[in-house]
Amino acid sequence: MIDEEVGYFYAYELFGQRDPEIMKFVENLPFDTGTDNPMDNHKRDFVCKVMGRIIDNLSVQNLKISEIKRLNNLLNLPEDEYTLKEVEEASGTEDYRNTFVKSMLKRDKRHMREREFDLEEIIDSVINGDCEPPMLLTTEGKTFVIDGRTRLYAAIAANTDINVRVIDSETFKEAM
Repeated sequence: MIDEEVGYFYAYELFGQRDPEIMKFVENLPFDTGTDNPMDNHKRDFVCKVMGRIIDNLSVQNLKISEIKRLNNLLNLPEDEYTLKEVEEASGTEDYRNTFVKSMLKRDKRHMREREFDLEEIIDSVINGDCEPPMLLTTEGKTFVIDGRTRLYAAIAANTDINVRVIDSETFKEAM
């Protein structure tokens, strides 16, 4: 399930984040991304291509379950607290897979989300260690999820560590 050119998508995800600390990080990137004016879309697209190549070449890091639970925005909506609780309670039990799938389907319904990937395939790839590493951002001593919450929930349910990619203030300096 690992995509060799997912960095472009992750760069766009970074620009779409609404957490104030992530937005501050984006504002301080060493790139001209233009404004919200549609005439500037080409600038953002170009920057995402540059950033994407850098992200695609980042090495992966192992993230322990205890660290997953401390991510600043693992819960991106208030109701996600219940999802996390269900997944945590099922972790290590025989029914963890079913609970994970049911919890994610409820979460998708709340978020009005149509899922691209099969949830069984996601948890299998997390267990097998061959899932696309979730993207995290570390800024000012805090770590945020940019993309991959479902994979992170799967790791909690399966009671397993997960490989991630992490960007920080140093990641894009080489592109200046």
